[in-house]
Order: sequence, then C-alpha cells, then structure tokens
Amino acid sequence: MSDLLAVLDSLGIRKASFAAHSGGGSELHYLAVHHPARVEQLVYLDAAFDYHALIASPENQSGRLQTPEPPTPAYDDDTVRNWTLWAERVSGPGYPEAEVRAIHSFDAAGLYQRPVKIDSLRVRLDQGMAAVDLRQIRVPTLAIYAIPGSVETMFPYWAALDSAGRGRAVESYGAVTALLSRLRAQFQLAVPQARVVVVPGGRHYVFLTHPGEAEHAMLEFLLPAVRK
Repeated sequence: MSDLLAVLDSLGIRKASFAAHSGGGSELHYLAVHHPARVEQLVYLDAAFDYHALIASPENQSGRLQTPEPPTPAYDDDTVRNWTLWAERVSGPGYPEAEVRAIHSFDAAGLYQRPVKIDSLRVRLDQGMAAVDLRQIRVPTLAIYAIPGSVETMFPYWAALDSAGRGRAVESYGAVTALLSRLRAQFQLAVPQARVVVVPGGRHYVFLTHPGEAEHAMLEFLLPAVRK
C-alpha cells in the first residue's frame, strides 16, 4: 500500500481513481478505509468481496473451490505460446504473456524451465490482506461481478474433461457459486452506495471474457466525475 501512495506523491497526484481485479480488491478496501482523502473512485473487477471471509469459508477450507485444469493437449511443446494459450483457456482470451513469464521461467528459446519460486506465496498473500470494516468504505464505488451461470461456462474446456474432472468441476462450480453469492450480498449490504453491475456468462477475468461490458460499465461510472 505504501507503494501506491509513494507513486501518487512522486507524481504530485493528490487524489486518484483505482481499479483492481481479484485479490487486488483487498488493496482497494484498505485504501478506501485508511486513505479516503486519496481516493476519487473505486472499481472492483470481480473483486468486491471480504477476502478474510472467503479464506475462512467452509468451501475454501474444505478444498471444494479447487478447480480441474484442462488436460495437456497433444500439440503442447512447453513453449511460452502454449503456456499462454493454456492460461487463455482457463481465464479468457488475451491473457498477457508478460504475466505467464512473470510466474514461470523460460530459457532463451522460450521453452519452459520451472515455476518462479516465491516462498510461501499463499501465506504472504493472505497476510497482505489487511482486515477492514467494509462499512467504512464511503467513496464512490463500482462493483463488476462475473456470473458464469453454468458449469460449462465456468469451465469452457468442459468437453475435454474426463468423468473425474467433470465431477470436480461440478463440485467446484456449486461451491464457488454459493460462496460468491453470499460474499456479493455481504458487500452490497456493507457498501450500499456501490453501483453493482452483473455480467451474465462472465468468468473471473471478466475484463478478458467480456471486455466490452467491463469497459462500458467503467466508462459510465468514471467519466461523469472526470468531466465535472
């Protein structure tokens, strides 16, 4: 969080609008509660959740949120391109190759070597999610939520899964749907001023699966403040 404030200060920016995806929502929570004078507006891209409640949920603790991965295709050659294609199948078209390179090591020929080692990544992420009272978020807020609507939409590689993989997918879809429905309701109750946009058929990387809808919602929300 100090990095964000340092960037603002270095650029002479007193107040800014912020957008975040997924776990980055915890950073928006913290900014809004502890540094509201620096926040113009917040945009949550499938990120407006209480992450401590998510981590402590029975669905997460039981492992039911774990999702099946698509099987390795016959054309796989362990190149950056195929790792990026894999990420696109899982998350959505346009997944940045730079992110693939950030979490995996490749040689000069672009062949996969190993994952980038980050000690205790999950523990460090969890520790970095500071607990905040969501009711203290009072700045203008946009919460965009992706609602897959079916297990086949959530897992577009459904047809490639075997029976065991489909069983895991069905269990994961049910657990994710139930948990996120509760967390959405909790956020909307705590932050009643939030503008909520639901994208039917969207997946977690909603700005990749439905870029037009995500951009439209953001422009509708952000531009009136910019034009004042």
